[in-house]
Order: sequence, then structure tokens, then C-alpha cells
Amino acid sequence: MNGTIRYERCGSFARDRLSCAVAGLAVLARTFALVFTILKFAGVAYLLFLAFANRASATVMAGAAAAIATR
Repeated sequence: MNGTIRYERCGSFARDRLSCAVAGLAVLARTFALVFTILKFAGVAYLLFLAFANRASATVMAGAAAAIATR
């Protein structure tokens, strides 16, 4: 295997499309660096929101289960 990566299940078409998509995103990230940074922070904020919402939901569910168990 002379140092190349082989794609066993991926045809040439899919590999070329993926390469073009990654290259396009890299160009966008470099061209619009500020927008990309803002988008990254927005993504982090959204993930934190989901984590805390999920934790709050789990706390409510645990409290409801405890209330049902004490009946």
C-alpha cells in the first residue's frame, strides 16, 4: 500500500464530492473568518443549551418518578 488511503466502499464519485465539499468549506472559513467564528460560538451555545435542557428534563423526570414511588 505505498502510503495511499484506499476507499473500499466509496466510489470515486462520492470521494470527489466529499473532497469538493471540504475544500469549499475551507475556502468559506478562510474568506469569512469572523462569520465562521461567530457560527462556531453559536453552535457551542446551542449545544450547551441542549445539555442544560436535557439535564433539567432529567431532574423533572426523576422528581416525578420519586413522587410516584412515594404514593
